[in-house]
Amino acid sequence: MRWSERFQTSWIHRKRIWRPWGKGHVRPRTGFAPNFRNDSSARSDRISRPADMTLLHLSAEMGWRGGENQLALIYTGLQTESDQMLMVRRGSELERRMRDERPVTASRFGLTAPRAAWSLRRKMLTSPGKHLIHAHCGKSAETALLARFGTQVPLVISRRSAYPIRSHWKFRAADAVIAVSRAASEELLKAGVDPSRIHIIPDAVDAPRFAGAIADRRDVAPDEVMVLCAAALSPEKDHEVLLKAWKQVEEAGLKARLLMAGTGSMDGRLKSLAGSLDLRHVSFLGWVENISGTMAAADIAVLSSRVEGLASFLCEAQFCGIPVVSTAAGGTVDAVRDGETGFLSPTGDENAFAENLTRLIRNSELRAGMGAAARTWARRKFALEPVLEAHRALYRQVLDGDR
Repeated sequence: MRWSERFQTSWIHRKRIWRPWGKGHVRPRTGFAPNFRNDSSARSDRISRPADMTLLHLSAEMGWRGGENQLALIYTGLQTESDQMLMVRRGSELERRMRDERPVTASRFGLTAPRAAWSLRRKMLTSPGKHLIHAHCGKSAETALLARFGTQVPLVISRRSAYPIRSHWKFRAADAVIAVSRAASEELLKAGVDPSRIHIIPDAVDAPRFAGAIADRRDVAPDEVMVLCAAALSPEKDHEVLLKAWKQVEEAGLKARLLMAGTGSMDGRLKSLAGSLDLRHVSFLGWVENISGTMAAADIAVLSSRVEGLASFLCEAQFCGIPVVSTAAGGTVDAVRDGETGFLSPTGDENAFAENLTRLIRNSELRAGMGAAARTWARRKFALEPVLEAHRALYRQVLDGDR
């Protein structure tokens, strides 16, 4: 089935007046939005905004992964001070979660992609004030570009992947592109995007989600080191490297258990590989709704991806004080401080991965020290409020024409 036939949309609309921003605003004289710095130097009372502006958030994703979680954090983080709309596909996890967990209303449409763009365009043309579109994935960017054709409505696109870009044109056409890491930014530069339009803003961690989480060790014995991998079972995550490395852990006779949380197209193949390797201490958990509880009990977080935009799981794990063993896959070099909050190894190298993992399993003092460093690092780097501040500043500068 073609994309245009699959695209079913819902509008989720939350109205708020921009009272915290005041009535006036001052246009910056020069300069572009700076790359994100996670500190408290930029305060919300220094950023001004007109009261009649609507943010239009778009996502065409059906599932729930790191990007959808980030969209939800941004949308809900700004909802007390903004007039926002969220356009999602009918039946998507975003629609379900936002409707069930947030005080929003939804109006459902059965639309093809061009008609979805027309619906968005009609919203912009019939509602007063300024508008800004933020497309949170590539497919929704196409809808946004079609909807704003012939208008002056600015467009921001989020780019979370560090894969090479195929559709160069849509990122070049955006007024600003948010890259989640330096690796993602480099791919945008290779695609010919104007460097002044690229803004690096990392993921944020939803602190309340993990605060007070009750530790759930599943079937892990008290004397076993609990190793957790929470990621989609998809090819780019390269779980084969992790399982082959884990074979070396078991052959070393270490008391540890690997928990693999997630679902995906590689599920059957990975279970077959675990069987052929005769792995005795690996558990496939499937989709885990309460991942915060499982993470609260973990001793080590692992990820063996070929490429990552940033790796939300590693950000969250470090936020919880869990040391990391990962591959140096794109944005993970921004997420993890190698040798301080965890260990990084070359992609595809199960021997180097196993060496790092074995070292951390054997040494409880090293785990404790790295875990403490990870907590300090992540709570400074991935705090929610500075990420929201960076979005506010970028929205303001794009509206003012200072991209």
